[in-house]
Amino acid sequence: MEFRPRNSFINKNRKSNIRLFIAINVILFYKIISSVTVITKNKIIDYSFLHPQGQVFNYDDIIKINTGVYGRTSLIPLKYSKGEFFYILELKNGQKVHLNRVGGTKDDEHDFFVIRRIDDKLVNRGTLKVSSMENFELTTKDLDKIYTDKIQDILQNTN
Repeated sequence: MEFRPRNSFINKNRKSNIRLFIAINVILFYKIISSVTVITKNKIIDYSFLHPQGQVFNYDDIIKINTGVYGRTSLIPLKYSKGEFFYILELKNGQKVHLNRVGGTKDDEHDFFVIRRIDDKLVNRGTLKVSSMENFELTTKDLDKIYTDKIQDILQNTN
């Protein structure tokens, strides 16, 4: 008896499946490279897949700061790791801006130093800040003291 593979749905629609696969990958690639947040002295500009021209937010639009250190690794790959510092700004419209993964800074200054200056500005404005020292000791395993000191400064900076 001779074995013949059946004409399955995948084989029948091979060309359209390949086109669909390519289209999805192009969209995902565009989304990845087009998501950028720019922070200036007086505003935040968020460029995203849905807003390629950018959404502009003033510092007055920030209603809450959430900061700390993750205690466990995310189940979603590449989202965050155990011991990773996070600094999240929540805006009036519910959108969240994550500053813990900065793509670059002016004059190649380390992002913790930039976040510290932004944090000072926001805390002095009276922005609500939720900060936790829980899991802080996890940062000391992978970072030099100068950086863990800066993280500690950020976490303890409240008025």
